[in-house]
Amino acid sequence: MRKLINTIGLVMSSVVTVLVIVLSLSKTVPSTGLGQVNDKLGHFLAYIAVGFFLQMCFFSSARPLWVRILLPLVLGSALGAAIELVQPFTGRSREWLDFVMDASGALLGALISSVFVNLLATRSVPDTKK
Repeated sequence: MRKLINTIGLVMSSVVTVLVIVLSLSKTVPSTGLGQVNDKLGHFLAYIAVGFFLQMCFFSSARPLWVRILLPLVLGSALGAAIELVQPFTGRSREWLDFVMDASGALLGALISSVFVNLLATRSVPDTKK
């Protein structure tokens, strides 16, 4: 089960990361008319997905929980920081609040994924006690 979770995490985190990079560096971003709130919510939700799938990449019963949370937080935050540093070169603005929303989303996504994956892993293990 661990290998399946890791593989799904790797594939999906790659897809989500590419989508986040492309959308973050494009000059035109889809808008719903909510302006600043929509932008920050978009960052938060996108990085929930990043943190969720990155945590699945690092799932292993041998790793302590804090490591499985810290790695997606650090990697998600690094992705957000790198994008914010590059955005001015693509005609977009750099904003600290975007980075804060990115890191917060990555943390929440990793926490949600940790609960989800632990439930999935414990439910799929056959009961060997008699």
